[in-house]
Amino acid sequence: MAKVRVSRRQFLKGALAVGGAAAVGVRGVPVRAAAAARPYAGKTIKYLGGDLQYLRVVEKLLPDFTEKTGIKVEVDRLAVPLFVKRADLELGSKTGTYDAMHTMFIMVGRWISAGYLEDLRPFMNNPNLTKPGEVAYEDFLPNSARTFVQGEKVYSFPFMVDWGMMAYRKDVFEQFGIAKVPETYEELLATAKKIHTRQVAGYLTRGAPQASQIMATWPTYLQGFGGDIFRNPPQDMTPR
Repeated sequence: MAKVRVSRRQFLKGALAVGGAAAVGVRGVPVRAAAAARPYAGKTIKYLGGDLQYLRVVEKLLPDFTEKTGIKVEVDRLAVPLFVKRADLELGSKTGTYDAMHTMFIMVGRWISAGYLEDLRPFMNNPNLTKPGEVAYEDFLPNSARTFVQGEKVYSFPFMVDWGMMAYRKDVFEQFGIAKVPETYEELLATAKKIHTRQVAGYLTRGAPQASQIMATWPTYLQGFGGDIFRNPPQDMTPR
């Protein structure tokens, strides 16, 4: 079957017509009659994303999307550092190779400022494209959703939220006489110092000298110990 290119605007209209949440992997959404007729049968779109486990889960929903719209989705997955470089190259040079991309929170501000992303509200609010009440910004967790919002414009939707968890070895705590699990960063630091020896590291965390790791990990500790990157975000973005 020949590949037929679909513009970004056409893709957004088609995705929201069948429920944008289903297209981005949030939840299953009832399909209205027009979408059931597979209005974009025979068309193909290309998606670029990082090679992350939760995106592989989203990919499992693509057959359902194709069944409802007729659109085939071709996915290119790259290791995150390569994805970031490739995405910037593709967007900056406006090659049009990809119709949709994983909108990473560490890149979204720059992408919005550069005009790379489309405001989704006009599609969401148009009853000819989206069934009223089917896709609502208010359905998403506020702290995760507002990352993709500027003013009244919504540029993307989160489909997952991750968080850090602390695991510890009870036998090591018992060995060093630690009866209480740390509840603050100060307690965590004191506990790690007490445990740390040549045989056992006091603490181990994720990290690497690359944007995705630094932004996903470092601010947690910086802010946990009372620091911050900006003076008073989002009102005052002066670096501290």
